[in-house]
Amino acid sequence: MSLIVEKVSKRFGEQVGLHDVSFITGPGEIVVILGPNGSGKTTLMRTVSGELPPSAGYIRIDGGPVSRFRRSAVASSGDQRSVFTGFTARDYHRVWKLLYPRFDDTLFLRFADQFAWDLSRRIDFAPMGMRSLFLTLGALACRPQLLLIDEPFQHITPQESDILCDILRSFTDEHRSTVLLASTELYEPESLIDRFVILKNGKLLYTARLDEARRTHRIVSGAGDEANFLTIGPIIAEWLVFTEEDIGRPPTMRELVIGYLNGAAD
Repeated sequence: MSLIVEKVSKRFGEQVGLHDVSFITGPGEIVVILGPNGSGKTTLMRTVSGELPPSAGYIRIDGGPVSRFRRSAVASSGDQRSVFTGFTARDYHRVWKLLYPRFDDTLFLRFADQFAWDLSRRIDFAPMGMRSLFLTLGALACRPQLLLIDEPFQHITPQESDILCDILRSFTDEHRSTVLLASTELYEPESLIDRFVILKNGKLLYTARLDEARRTHRIVSGAGDEANFLTIGPIIAEWLVFTEEDIGRPPTMRELVIGYLNGAAD
């Protein structure tokens, strides 16, 4: 499926949550929304999901407005990991099957076995890491066309992070679904990321496919007005610059994000 976010703004009274944000995705892409706390990541995710109507601009999913998109085709997992009091993993399983016609029992039970979930255990009593994985993978088992996950790598171990990355990559490649993944600092593994969006203070700093961004940016040791490139921002003793010349070295994902955040005015 395809997603178009065009000049989207969101206001909460006098407060601006998002200002003129635009980006696109293609089928089977994992798109990472990056930025510091308060940058607008969660607001953007809630707006794309249809939970919050935009104050300006529009969002199109497969060419139509969010309001016309089948709700069973969208699944999400929020950053607060809120759960129903007293619900066991098996209770959630039953609810997801009722709400999502495409729910994959085999996939869910494979996750349960892989992570040794006790389906009779209350989820509100579970450690935060288990709760995070359970909600994220439960949403994925609903086999949505659009999956939105807010901070899925918080509270889980590095080994669980690696397994989750492999699961997400396999899911998008097989089902051609789109995954929007909000994170304060997700830079690796780069093989997980197809496209990224950098936000600061509700404004879009930069968005591109990762392969394109690495082709059009370099890390150099010095920057100046006389040079034949556009200086983006400092990274310790080096600079991120926009150029296709074969100078310096290609940036990592982390350097791309930090360069844009450091170069943006508050």
